[in-house]
Amino acid sequence: MTGKTERIASTSLLAMAVGFIATLIISRIAWRDNGWVLTLLSGFEAGLVGGIADWFAVTALFRHPFGLPIPHTAILPGNRNRITQALVSTVENDLLNKKSILKKVQDLDIARRLLETAGKNLRLDAVKSILTQVLRSIATALPIDGVQTLLRELINQYLQQLDIGVLVKMLADESLKRHYDEAAFNLLLEKAEESVSNEEFQLEIGTVAVNAIKTMPLKGLMKLSVPTVVGMMGEQKIGKMLQEFLLSVARDMRNTENRNRMAILTSMRESVAHLHHNRDVLEKLDAYRQDILNGGQLDGYLKQGLEKAQKDVLRLADDACTMDGKIIPFLESILSRASRDEDMVLKLETFIDTQLSQFIDSHHESIGRLVRENIERFDTATLIKMIEGKVGNDLQWIRVNGAICGFAVGVALYGIKALGAVVL
Repeated sequence: MTGKTERIASTSLLAMAVGFIATLIISRIAWRDNGWVLTLLSGFEAGLVGGIADWFAVTALFRHPFGLPIPHTAILPGNRNRITQALVSTVENDLLNKKSILKKVQDLDIARRLLETAGKNLRLDAVKSILTQVLRSIATALPIDGVQTLLRELINQYLQQLDIGVLVKMLADESLKRHYDEAAFNLLLEKAEESVSNEEFQLEIGTVAVNAIKTMPLKGLMKLSVPTVVGMMGEQKIGKMLQEFLLSVARDMRNTENRNRMAILTSMRESVAHLHHNRDVLEKLDAYRQDILNGGQLDGYLKQGLEKAQKDVLRLADDACTMDGKIIPFLESILSRASRDEDMVLKLETFIDTQLSQFIDSHHESIGRLVRENIERFDTATLIKMIEGKVGNDLQWIRVNGAICGFAVGVALYGIKALGAVVL
């Protein structure tokens, strides 16, 4: 494009030169005093001067005209360092100054965009692959001994500060509030019925009952009749009678209106409610706490749990179903809630702005250095060629406009001169 406009500019200058020579010859030979010829001569003369002056000015920006070292020409090559410094200063202080960068960053709402973008792209294969690698890296690099020590210290600190009496009262109150006493009693009845319903229990209790009767200190008629009746019934029948009696008692106890049941539950509740005053219980719990603090069982449990957790994470990280069905939904839920939490978004945005501000303060000069380095990697000839290629098109049109404007001004000045001669 520059070559085309340069040809147009050169053509305009040549046209002015040819026109000037032609009108000059005509004015001297054929129409010496012809007004139109003299008008054109003045126009072509001024256009030629304007075209040459603009050609000189445009050429002087990039090189010496005719290769002659005329002062104040080849302006760009001669002032390369000053131009480079001006560009660096403009970029650093005007185009990309610290305040403008920070203002633009703050207007971007980076925190919310990051949360929303992360939530939308979690199910991409590339993201899932990264998550899998991150989980595996975390699990593999987990310092089990260090985490174990930290957890043990935290647990020990908590146990040392723990008021066992307060803990027992809290647990007792909560269990009564949730009717755990009644649930435990019902479970006890259920297990008792299962045990009593067993045939082995029937035989066993029958044997125990017969042996107990035989050892009873009986006198008189009872001493003769009881062993006879027992012998006639046998261990099995006696066991069955006792079994049915116990099952009947257990079934009656399931009735919430049963007076014995109510009495037992009332007694249980009173015992539970006053459990935090039971010195024997508190002393045993305190002894157990000391065993935990001083013994090595806690370390074993912690290490075993951490090792199992490590294996589970490694296994789950490679399980596509777990990733798609549990891990991804869990992360999506967290990111969704976080993006709707204005306070969290504000805190995250403040943190990002602070970090970026510190980064920009530390590296802002790198922008200017980058501009300088990119400019200096070109030699002067190449750099001038690049600049000329970008702006040369418009500069060549300056030459065309100079010739045309010069022609118009020359015509206008001759007209004014002629008019003045007539008037005066």
